[in-house]
Amino acid sequence: MPKLYITEYSHLGLEFTNHHLNAPTVPPIAEQRIEIGFESVASKPFAGATRFIEVTATEDCCLAFGPSPVAKGSEHLLLGRSPKPYAVAPGHRIAVIAAEQD
Repeated sequence: MPKLYITEYSHLGLEFTNHHLNAPTVPPIAEQRIEIGFESVASKPFAGATRFIEVTATEDCCLAFGPSPVAKGSEHLLLGRSPKPYAVAPGHRIAVIAAEQD
């Protein structure tokens, strides 16, 4: 079954001169994995310190964000195997559903 991988982060990394890197500080705060199907499925709430996430799907899917998100198969497309970062609010969730096929 296709899956959505969610990695939660709180900070960007800093280089030795205290400039932010375009990379998160690891290890991550939390990691989740949810199955992608033909009905919307939401993640667990993001941790209290989470400020941004990176998501990767094994297949094309559609996403929604918020306190009680419901994903629709024709909105907010994420292409499979294409990691993407998002700024998020602590306690919110991400929902996923398989992308509609044309």
